[in-house]
Amino acid sequence: MNFRPDIQGLRAIAVLTVVLFHAYPNMLAGGYIGVDVFFVISGYLITGIILRECDQQRFSLVAFYERRIRRIFPALVAVFIATVLAGSAILSPKELSDLGRSTIFATLFFSNVDSYLHSGYFDTASEFRPLLHTWSLAVEEQFYVLFPPIVAVLRYRSRRHLPAILLVACAVSLVCSELMIHKSASAAFFMAPSRGFELLIGAYLATGHLRPVADTKIRGILSLLGLGMIGIAAATFSAETRFPGVAALLPCIGAALLLHSSAAGPTFGGRLISVQPFRYVGDISYSLYLWHWPILAFCRHLYGADLSATVATCGVLVTAVLAAMSYHLIEQPVLRRPIAPSTIRMGFATIATCTATGAVLMALDGLPGRFNAKATAALTFATDFNPRRAECHSNEHFAISYDRNCIFGAPGVRPTVAIWGDSHAAELAAALGAAARGRSASVMQISSSACPPALDYNFKTRTNCANHNQATLNSLLSDSSINTVVLLANAARYDRLEDLKSGFEKVVEKLSQDKNVVIVQQIPLMPYDPPAAIARAVQFGWSLSSVGIDRAKHERLSAAWNEWLSTLATNHGARLIVTQQYFCDELHCAAADADGRPLYFNQFHLGVHGATLLSAPLESLIYENFPKLDHRL
Repeated sequence: MNFRPDIQGLRAIAVLTVVLFHAYPNMLAGGYIGVDVFFVISGYLITGIILRECDQQRFSLVAFYERRIRRIFPALVAVFIATVLAGSAILSPKELSDLGRSTIFATLFFSNVDSYLHSGYFDTASEFRPLLHTWSLAVEEQFYVLFPPIVAVLRYRSRRHLPAILLVACAVSLVCSELMIHKSASAAFFMAPSRGFELLIGAYLATGHLRPVADTKIRGILSLLGLGMIGIAAATFSAETRFPGVAALLPCIGAALLLHSSAAGPTFGGRLISVQPFRYVGDISYSLYLWHWPILAFCRHLYGADLSATVATCGVLVTAVLAAMSYHLIEQPVLRRPIAPSTIRMGFATIATCTATGAVLMALDGLPGRFNAKATAALTFATDFNPRRAECHSNEHFAISYDRNCIFGAPGVRPTVAIWGDSHAAELAAALGAAARGRSASVMQISSSACPPALDYNFKTRTNCANHNQATLNSLLSDSSINTVVLLANAARYDRLEDLKSGFEKVVEKLSQDKNVVIVQQIPLMPYDPPAAIARAVQFGWSLSSVGIDRAKHERLSAAWNEWLSTLATNHGARLIVTQQYFCDELHCAAADADGRPLYFNQFHLGVHGATLLSAPLESLIYENFPKLDHRL
């Protein structure tokens, strides 16, 4: 193909939207669509190369994969090496072991499968996983395992039907994507079948079935329309957008319009993005994409999930320098070398070496010997969750009926207290149950992941919450043994807050008619994994006072919910547990106690040790101020 400066500019648009979204998520909430633009460009260019070589009777699968290895592997391996070295210095053993697993999957180009399998509620948050971004490379390479030979065969044997076949395949993938969004949003986002239509849009363009637009003015309008569609998607899409599915057509068709309108010659939109700075960013776009995410992920490990503008900007600048070095010192020298038969052998050797490195990190449990004894002690709190969580906690896969809810406390004593909430209720039930044992009492745990105690409310990933909560409320109201119900939820997690408030108030209103109701305010949420952050602080001699969240920030994030809960408690005669007074001083909400023991087992959940800070005032309130009922089983 002749050099297309507009394509380099479009690459720049794609990578800049992704980098800006990851570094400054509040600036460009839909910047993730840059990956979709990349897919369209890739499908267009790769298919064009295949078809041209088929027409010249010189297409070779070996040569195709040799080029892919030379294009993809050198810079990628450099990123792997740097990431493993940085991870060995910064990450906890569990995090480093997870990085080893991610390295294996990324090397084998199954990173998207790894991302899907480990996108569960208690898996490491995505923004902390240094190789998460390689999922898009995996989608491309999985696509290119089967696509080139299929296209080559169709080109030779059914040339006239190739465009129609590509359109049908594109439509099937789009329908699959839209259906998967409603069944499993995570699978739809990461898996190749639901992303294939984006590459196929570019592939269809490359067939030349669409005639070039001859009129210069119309081509200019189409190019600007394409840029506008990409810009609208980046500016208006957000984490709440059902994606990819039909929504992905907006940026993908935008990219296709710009590619097609500029195929017959320069366009106004093409010239806008073909200026030298954009072209250079397009040149280094692959390295820029590879380096930006690990750097930002390590910044988040050190400074918290919500990076300050200063830290994010420093991360972007470091990314730019490394990307330029990677492009000039690694990518280009390798691509300039003559094609050699040994390239594929070297590719397999590289895969074997990277896979072995990841396997060693996993086999050695993330090299725990890197940390001293006190830091290692802090890391053990990563397992400080309810020891019976697996059997006592409902999730998206199974729901525990009321009569099978777990009881904590003195054996043989019917519970008089129920702890009802989302996943934040599990550890509090265990902590309060331990206190109740000494009083010959017990408590019932009613907890369900991402399912707050609110009537008529379903979170987007939990479609059975409303039914579960209605059944739970009916059972509690008919259970004369339970005289006190403690309610809590991580409101920061949920959307449709007005619906959540309405449903939560209905529960409080009905329970307060003949039960004692206690409402627990929002607990402070940490900006990183507390056991790992505390272990790093201890290991490197940093002050533990820096580990936690600023009280002002916590109050800013939770004030509306906490104030509403206070009013709700007053209106219905419920008692309120003000969490800030147990976790925060005037300036800071701590992630550890005075002895350096973590209060949380992960970023968003109190450990059993941390939950004792709430169970102590609850114990006093419930067993010394509320009426007592002593029911023996």
